Amino acid sequence: MVENCSEDFSFANKTCGSSVQIWISTEEAIGICVLCSVSAIVGSLGNVLVIAAVVTSRYLHTVPDFFILSLSLADLLVTAMVQPMRIYETFVYPLETKRTHDAFNMTSSFVAHLALLASITNMTAVTLDRLIAIRFSLRYVTLITVHRSIMAIAVLWFVSFALALVYTIPHDVNRMVLWAYVTINLVVTITVYVYIFGVAKRHANMVSLKFCYLIWS
Repeated sequence: MVENCSEDFSFANKTCGSSVQIWISTEEAIGICVLCSVSAIVGSLGNVLVIAAVVTSRYLHTVPDFFILSLSLADLLVTAMVQPMRIYETFVYPLETKRTHDAFNMTSSFVAHLALLASITNMTAVTLDRLIAIRFSLRYVTLITVHRSIMAIAVLWFVSFALALVYTIPHDVNRMVLWAYVTINLVVTITVYVYIFGVAKRHANMVSLKFCYLIWS
């Protein structure tokens, strides 16, 4: 049954069109907004500094730095847009009728999922870049060029945009596709970092053995 979500001056975070309601007190709402505000300001400032450093310094125009730039853009999307939307939603929506598919809610959902998907995909790209640098160290410069990295960043943002857009359309299949994509990225990232850790550990053992050999020889 569709429920009327109009209410008195009490803060609530709810999904209208269903019977699920999560009520929060005025103090909790203020605390959430203060936390989001501080996080938004500090996070935006930090990400802007990273972006400015990569853009203005030609010494940072390398493949890893371009991936870091892309990751900072995704984080900036969270701090500069998603968190202010959350503040607006906390204070304004409890006083209004909130529909699941209204324009603001769909926009907020799209931006939030775009930031999530872009961050996860960028992390996977950074991880794979490090894997190639370790596994094919002698061919890394020819395999991973600046042009190819820029093309890869453009593709991952396009994929993130498309999946976030699809997620705004309420359908169980769309949600399954999105979470399958997120899961695959997380599995790939964890697997690669476990491999990198193993390589680093073996390298450290070899250095230790060579050091001991030099001492005792």
